[in-house]
Amino acid sequence: IVTANPGVVFYGGVVSQGGAALKKALVAAGYTGYVVGGDGIAADPSWITTAGQSAAGNTLGTVAAPDPSSLTSADAVKFKSDYTTFTQGKQDAALLPYSAAAYAAATIEIEAIKAIIKSGQAPTRAAVRDYIASNSFSTIIGNIKFNANGDNAGDKVFSIYSVSSDGS
Repeated sequence: IVTANPGVVFYGGVVSQGGAALKKALVAAGYTGYVVGGDGIAADPSWITTAGQSAAGNTLGTVAAPDPSSLTSADAVKFKSDYTTFTQGKQDAALLPYSAAAYAAATIEIEAIKAIIKSGQAPTRAAVRDYIASNSFSTIIGNIKFNANGDNAGDKVFSIYSVSSDGS
């Protein structure tokens, strides 16, 4: 890899699968470009433990969900406050990007089930799927809707985190 001198090396795994060890070996061999990976490296403090502080620079982790600090609507602020209150003192209590996305998904499903029951239909899997597929939803992470293929046609959310030598 060092001989090829790429500007970026993409690592498609998590820290425990060797990503941090790869970064450490690359830096030791003289590589100065970026290492980019998914959410498995974005917020894992063991990256620094394994790669070492000198290997932390030029490391970016991507997450297909919003950074919770970017959520500022009244509903999002209430969600964050409620989440913090509920998880206070519990293990793994951090509000992570997927927490907000999971909350948005759950609220969409609940809304669909309620609407189907209100219309007099049974809330079957197919009915819920069809309702969600044919509607648009305003959530704490943005507008969610789907195209005819079932792909996201609403707001696109993608966050990039830089790994720093202090593990944050």
